Amino acid sequence: MILYCDTSALVKLYFHESHSEEVIAQRGEAEALAISSVGFAEFFAALNRKQREGGLEARVHQLAAARFREEWLSLVRVEITEELNETIMRLLAAYPLRGFDAIHLASALILRERLKTAEIRFASFDERQRRAAEQESLTVVPRL
Repeated sequence: MILYCDTSALVKLYFHESHSEEVIAQRGEAEALAISSVGFAEFFAALNRKQREGGLEARVHQLAAARFREEWLSLVRVEITEELNETIMRLLAAYPLRGFDAIHLASALILRERLKTAEIRFASFDERQRRAAEQESLTVVPRL
């Protein structure tokens, strides 16, 4: 099984938040962790927002940043391509998704198409994105 994480789920692997345990458990079952290439910028945006809002000490910020940069190299990354853009356009026409939510969902769908033999689980905490993923026949985790 490959666990595809949108950024809301990915952050839960690095910080104790609501539902972190479920995402960590899914990660433990997965052969690999996948994300869109835009996840790099989104992760650091979330990390820096946490620090700006005062919920993150500088040392914790540095450790999380270093750990993510190291793990980034081992993640299955889905790059932005014309094929992905076509899937994004289809999803945005069919569902009320935000842009980055469509990128993540399209990335998971492209990954499923490329790796026909692998189960893809889609981890997200955005309700519209979760509903669209279910409509696209993805296994959505965790159960909320």
